[in-house]
Amino acid sequence: MSDDSTAFDALGGESAVRALVDRFYDLMDLEADYAGIRALHPPELDSSRDKLSENTPDPIRTLKLSSSGLDQYWVE
Repeated sequence: MSDDSTAFDALGGESAVRALVDRFYDLMDLEADYAGIRALHPPELDSSRDKLSENTPDPIRTLKLSSSGLDQYWVE
């Protein structure tokens, strides 16, 4: 992995992140253990799914992987 890789890239890019997001929200609807966090979301989760997985600059995409671990940097 290069020093320019982001955590988003390391997770596998857009399709992999979308799969993780979808699984996260699916579990919130299926598992009683997640009722508390589910209650923090709107009844319909489509916009939440899209927002969390869209390809725009945000913290998961701006965490730069380096040999010393994760370094956060700001994209302007």
